[in-house]
Amino acid sequence: MRHKEDDQCRYLTQWRCANERRIPELRWLYHIPAGGKRTPVTGAILKSMGTRPGLWDYFLPVHRGDSPGLVVEMKHGKNKLTKEQAELGEHLRSQGWVTAVCYHWHEAAQAICDYLGVSRGF
Repeated sequence: MRHKEDDQCRYLTQWRCANERRIPELRWLYHIPAGGKRTPVTGAILKSMGTRPGLWDYFLPVHRGDSPGLVVEMKHGKNKLTKEQAELGEHLRSQGWVTAVCYHWHEAAQAICDYLGVSRGF
């Protein structure tokens, strides 16, 4: 069964790739695959490497104004932030980061463009 949030992440990445020439800062947008369904062995390996619950999906470490960057969490349907994600979001905002919780790749692309101060281009 396909996970609709994963699809939205793939669409956002396709948008990023299609717009990197126009918006060079998109080069620094990266996805952190922290959650999802994994085998117990893969989960144990990731945990031993330092993966922790609550990581957000996308980080854009590009300074704008007083902010060191933008962090985006993708959700689907009626999903909400987990307790760990909410805590990390509060911490990031206290450190000057801008955060966005998005339910569609268009929302995420718009949040990124708004943060960078560029037109969306679609």
